[in-house]
Amino acid sequence: MAGALSTLLNRPTQSPPDALVSEAQASTPDSTIDTFPPTITEVYKAMNKIKAGKAPGVCGIYPEYIQHGGSDALRTLQKIVTQVWKEEVVPEDWHQGIIIPLYKEK
Repeated sequence: MAGALSTLLNRPTQSPPDALVSEAQASTPDSTIDTFPPTITEVYKAMNKIKAGKAPGVCGIYPEYIQHGGSDALRTLQKIVTQVWKEEVVPEDWHQGIIIPLYKEK
């Protein structure tokens, strides 16, 4: 049974490698999409969309702290986001979250 399940979930590739190369050559980038790192203005707009009153993340920083941090916080946040943009690697901590079940007396 385990062998049959293994072959079912690990099916061989149907297309030959030549087809993959021709697909890659045929695709063209969309010139209307901005590929530059986020600007201060974009980070500011995103920062203002954060809802107040939310619980902090793993870092312990409340959303209000970021919003009310002023221009220094905005520039620091933009530097961090730009670094992630250029390196194309999201920090592992950004994948973490804390879920706390709350009893609502129902």
